Amino acid sequence: MNHLNKMNILAVPCGRATQYHISAGPIAAGNTPEVLAELATFLAHANATLLSQTFFVPQESCAQTEQLLRKVFHQVDWPVTWVTGERSRQLAGMQAVAIAGLTVTRLQHNDRIVGSVFEDDYARRCYLGNLLPTDLHRPSPAQAHELFATIKQVLALAHMAFTDVIRTWFFLDDILSWYDDFNRTRDSFFAKQAVSRALLPASTGVGAGNPAGAALVANVVAVRPLTATHKICTVPSPLQCHPGDYRSSFSRALELITADRRELFISGTASLDQAGATMYAGDPAMQIERTMTVVGEILASRGMNWSNAIRAIAYFPRVQDAALLQNYWRHHAPITVTPCRLCRDDLLFELELDAAGPLAVAGDQP
Repeated sequence: MNHLNKMNILAVPCGRATQYHISAGPIAAGNTPEVLAELATFLAHANATLLSQTFFVPQESCAQTEQLLRKVFHQVDWPVTWVTGERSRQLAGMQAVAIAGLTVTRLQHNDRIVGSVFEDDYARRCYLGNLLPTDLHRPSPAQAHELFATIKQVLALAHMAFTDVIRTWFFLDDILSWYDDFNRTRDSFFAKQAVSRALLPASTGVGAGNPAGAALVANVVAVRPLTATHKICTVPSPLQCHPGDYRSSFSRALELITADRRELFISGTASLDQAGATMYAGDPAMQIERTMTVVGEILASRGMNWSNAIRAIAYFPRVQDAALLQNYWRHHAPITVTPCRLCRDDLLFELELDAAGPLAVAGDQP
């Protein structure tokens, strides 16, 4: 892992290519130009191409940060997602993924670059970002339905289908007022696209705004295997039920298995029991401990541990609770901590995490 001042960069070999997972934050006021300059320098030295980038910024800092991004990079020809929150003296952070050694094709929708596509030795991969509805006057569920249709349309440009989606992020404005409606919209769309409960995407759904003023903004990762050695499978949580048991269409985790590695995508995870009920309501420290235990068990079920983590985001509805995470994180993977509302008003912490690990796990079929 490289530590470039305010950034953490972790390289993951992908056959003949190298994928870079980049995390930065928190970024103090005034340091954004320095961080972006370091990112540009790294990408140039690594001959790497950004696939997608997400900024977690205060609403009032969004326009200025975007101007700085264009000033440093001159041409911003990759998907950039802006997730906005409450006023703060510092940016919550930035995450990005880049690839070196492969050709990347961009995807456009409504004259905006919203996707990056490449093929490695095993699969075609598509990263979509800053996906927004266009009719912002429609009710929030209608905007969500339009957004799902847009995802399908953009994936078609990459010769992929909605059933190729393995990971989603949905940042919902005023989440508590319409999260049930969002879930019903997602359930309906997934059913029409023949998305099987046996292979639902890993997902994060949290509350945050966006500069467009839309009801939601989304990021997506889709993968279409090109060889028999590339497999995609659902990974259950040993300590929690399937989200479908309480009408939420996502998997606790998904795993990609290739001829030389495995990648694990753990969904946004919170302090829930086996029946899906909130545990330790009002106690952020215990919710963090429960969540870390749940995520740790998912990692262990795939022959991994915290040292395999390559990227993480911690979401806190109360900024003052973020300091509690230091007691549990310490030497784990690079993490971005950001203030976001969660899907229940009694949840005070949520964690998502990606990991890369050894090929063989006890009990796996060769």
